[in-house]
Formats: sequence, structure tokens, C-alpha cells
Amino acid sequence: MKTLSLSSLASALAIHCAVVTVLSACVQKAEAPAATAAVAASSANTRSEGEPQDDAATADVQAHDESDAEDNDAANANESTESTDPFAGLGEVTFRAVATTSLRATQDQADLALAAERHNDALRWRKLAEGDAAANAADIAEASSTAPASAEAPAAAASASPAKPAAVIDERKFVEDKNGQWATAARASSSYASSDDPKAGYSAWQTTGAPNVSRYSDDPAAWTTKSGDSTEPAWLEVGFAKPVHATSVRVRQTSGPGVISKLELLDELGIAHEVWAGVDDTPYVDKAIGWFVKDFPPTPYRVKGVRLTLMPARVWGWNEIDAVQLVGAE
Repeated sequence: MKTLSLSSLASALAIHCAVVTVLSACVQKAEAPAATAAVAASSANTRSEGEPQDDAATADVQAHDESDAEDNDAANANESTESTDPFAGLGEVTFRAVATTSLRATQDQADLALAAERHNDALRWRKLAEGDAAANAADIAEASSTAPASAEAPAAAASASPAKPAAVIDERKFVEDKNGQWATAARASSSYASSDDPKAGYSAWQTTGAPNVSRYSDDPAAWTTKSGDSTEPAWLEVGFAKPVHATSVRVRQTSGPGVISKLELLDELGIAHEVWAGVDDTPYVDKAIGWFVKDFPPTPYRVKGVRLTLMPARVWGWNEIDAVQLVGAE
């Protein structure tokens, strides 16, 4: 058996330690790139996951901003629509188109008709929002007027009074009435006359004498106000040759009937006596000459004139009067 000396054993141990140190260093070098790659991959994953999240958050903020902008635009549009309503401040409006060959044919009646429809719709929706039960019932009945009738209609609707039929007037009876007389003088708050000639077309003078407008139309042989869409009251005052104890007044409206809001009789002293005021509910035939007729007991005073107050905006378009007749006996 070979015996190792102490010095030989020490040398062998030193060599062994050196080998172990070299191997440890190699292992650390081999592991370092892997760790570095893992850290890099982790960082890359963190960036690749983080960046889309940031983009999504940005897109979400932009979407909210765009939505808010759209809401603001819609609100502004609604405000703009309300501010441009030519009928603002009025109740429901009826628009009647007028056949015309005059210079006023340039008026865009189609736009006015659409504006009136939108105005009326807005009023109805406002009534619904306010919980007006009566308005609700009326709106529902109107909306369902074109739909098949239901067997389960509400009792209130069944008991509702039928609409008044359109008035059919035999003009010959008025023209041939021996107790009737036509106006001989007239003046008005304004007129559409294009000159200072008192007998110019559309002047108040056109309401004197027997009817001379042949059909429902815009005709200079009738009187109309300076502005057909005015929201201000207008008036027409006519005089008659023979004072009488009056029993009736008849007004021939040849365009846009339904705007007369007050009827006054003028006695021989020029004092006005109101005999009617309100909203004209005469069931006029669409696009046909309409007669405003008010009958009353014989007046204790003799009447020499008639004063009519009109609200032109109640029926959009040009409201024209051709003749005024006073009925009564001396």
C-alpha cells in the first residue's frame, strides 16, 4: 500500500478545490443568459400586455368624449329647433295652402305647413309630459283615428259627441236676402295693398259691395292684412248706408277662414257693442269659401257699422275677406 505524505495530500486537496471553483463559474455563466432572457421576456410581456390596456383606456375615454359631444349636439339642435319655431307662444295652428297667381306665390307654403305640423306635435307631447289626462285621451283618439276600431273602446270615447259636419252654405240665399245690405265703406288696421290708392287690390275697400271673388283663392279683389303670418291682432271696420236693428252679420272669407276672434256692432253714435268673442269653431270645408255667420236677437239700438277683430296666426296663410253683410230691419 502506497502511503501519501502530508504535503502530497495538501496538494491534491488544493487541485480539487480549483476544479470545483472552475465548474461553479461555468455553471453561473450558463445560468446567467437564461435568467437574463427570462427577465427580458417578462419585461416584454409586461409591455405587450400593458400597452394594449393603455390604448383601450384611451379609446374608452375618447368614446365617452364623443358620446358627450353627440349629446350636446342633439341638445343644441333641439334648442335651435325650438328657437326657430315661427309659431312659438301659440296654441295649435291650422295651415291651409292657398292657390295663387300673385307675387306672393313665392312664399314657401310647404315649409310653413311642416313647421305647423312640428309645432302641433310638440304641443301634444308637452301635454302628455305634463300628465294632462284630457289631452292624453284626445291625442290617443286622434292617433288611432286611422287604425281599425277596437271592440274594447273606452266608454268615454263611445259617449263622446260627434264632430260637427262641415258647413254647407247656399250663397244665393244670402245674396237675395231682402233684409241684408252690403258694406259701403271700410277701413282696416293694415292691408297688403301695393299703392296708396284707396281702391287698390287687397285694400279694405275690397270688402265693400256684393261678393265678387269667384272661388277660394288668393285674390286682390279681397282684403287681407299686410302680414299674413302676424301674431298681432288685426281689425276691419265697415259701414252701411242704412242703420237697422240688426239680427245677423255674415262675412265671406275667400282664403284662410277661421281667424275672426271678436264681432262688435257700431251704433249711430259710434259706440261699439260686443256681441261675440272667442275662437271660431265653424266647421269650414277645406279649401273652400267660408262664411262666418253670427245671428242674435234684434238690437235695441240701430246699427250702422261692424267691427271685426282677427287673429291671423290662428290659421296660417293669407286670411282674406271679400264681403260683409248686415241683416236687420228699420
